[in-house]
Amino acid sequence: MTTVLVSENQPGDIDSLAAALTEAPEMQIVAITRDGLETVQTIAGLHPQVALVRAQLPGIDGLEVCRMASLASPQTVLIVVVDSAEEEAEIRDEAMQSGARSVVNLRTEPATLLRRIEELVRRIPRQDDEEYALATDPSRAPVTISVTGAKGGIGKTTLTTNLAVVLAQRYPGQVVLVDFVGHYGDTNLLLDLSTNGDILELTDYDELDSELVRSRLARHSSGLHLLGGVDGSRNLSASGALTLPYVANMLGVLRREFRFIVFDIPPLVHPLSNYVFLRSNHIVVVTSLADLSSIRNTGALLASLLGGQLPAERVKLVVSRADGQDPFGVQELEQAAKHKVYAQIPNAPEVAVSALNSGVPFVLSRPTAAVSQAVERLADMLTQEMPKGAK
Repeated sequence: MTTVLVSENQPGDIDSLAAALTEAPEMQIVAITRDGLETVQTIAGLHPQVALVRAQLPGIDGLEVCRMASLASPQTVLIVVVDSAEEEAEIRDEAMQSGARSVVNLRTEPATLLRRIEELVRRIPRQDDEEYALATDPSRAPVTISVTGAKGGIGKTTLTTNLAVVLAQRYPGQVVLVDFVGHYGDTNLLLDLSTNGDILELTDYDELDSELVRSRLARHSSGLHLLGGVDGSRNLSASGALTLPYVANMLGVLRREFRFIVFDIPPLVHPLSNYVFLRSNHIVVVTSLADLSSIRNTGALLASLLGGQLPAERVKLVVSRADGQDPFGVQELEQAAKHKVYAQIPNAPEVAVSALNSGVPFVLSRPTAAVSQAVERLADMLTQEMPKGAK
């Protein structure tokens, strides 16, 4: 049953259209209003599925009614009713801008009005529909985390892999790690996983869908899914094979399938990396305090990122391999980067090397180690910024 509100300019002026609604078994008139204020108040109180709003109403006119009613009851289909076909054409654009979904006139055939109402109601998303719930609940929105750095050899991929494993333990089956643009398959090595396919292989297909992408993912014992990198020989062809439409499609598929998408992005930033950054909730920039070039390069990278379209709060500056013996301090890094340090990961070469050689991330093999606890805290900090109810 479709619930309908009818407003009238003068008593009886909309009787012919109202009669058509009354005779239709699937329609039910739930209210008749006679001025603009009453119309807005009734729509806000009853939330009818459809409201026929006269363009000329005493007090508040019909277009202003639509502007307010579309805010008070966005699920209500607002249809503006005018006196003639000529006025219908004149007012249509302004009515649409005011929140109306259609315009009809008093001479509109009843059958035409009923068909139009049925079509518009069919297009209303059902609030009990799973896709509607997923699309409109901020706490269920996918979270994309990109991890990059200004140079290699700073533990970026090790940090990315361990962070992804921590998230996978907390959200089983809902996390995917993407070795973006390939980097010699380092993530596969750190996880001791043979790949089912890689990011470059998927470019062979004209269209990507969930089934195809999932068929190319490897799965780790932690529950983490991995879209692996490519080996050195094929890495050279990645820049030509990857295109913006492909990356957009791939990210769209992953966002439909997973709660967290973690990208490991190499230091030599691929042009398409900027697109991934723009679609990321967090951009973790990893650096170290071991040498001046790391600090200067990180400052240049942050200037590039923050000088574009990225909000500063999305960028998280993380110090990797932090050591009390480092020649430079956090304050010097912050001055050079003009950005606050978000977190520090302590240096633990023995733990990291052992994890690399065994193919078991240190958050699993050495969960109580200081470096593992620091990654856990980083995961805490990132997830605390998720919408309320998401954790």
